[in-house]
Amino acid sequence: MRRWLACLALLACMAPVQAELRLQLDDEGLSLAERQASQRLLEEALQALPPTFRQRLDRTVEVRWEADLPAQSYGQSNGRQRLLLNRRLLPGLVS
Repeated sequence: MRRWLACLALLACMAPVQAELRLQLDDEGLSLAERQASQRLLEEALQALPPTFRQRLDRTVEVRWEADLPAQSYGQSNGRQRLLLNRRLLPGLVS
């Protein structure tokens, strides 16, 4: 039994770890429809990126809708771990 557990532990250590970019929606203040539409957008964005690009960016990026971005802006990066999207664009995403 110990030998079996030791083998499992060794295999677990040898298994390749998949490092990958993760987009996490900050859904505070969003309706259910807005959350669902936003999550679909994030999933589509991840799928549009080449796999090697996603793997190299091994981090979680928080994505949030912000009302105070310039009208002509789709969004902006706020450091390496946060992406702000223009909230004025959200109604068009939901409808």
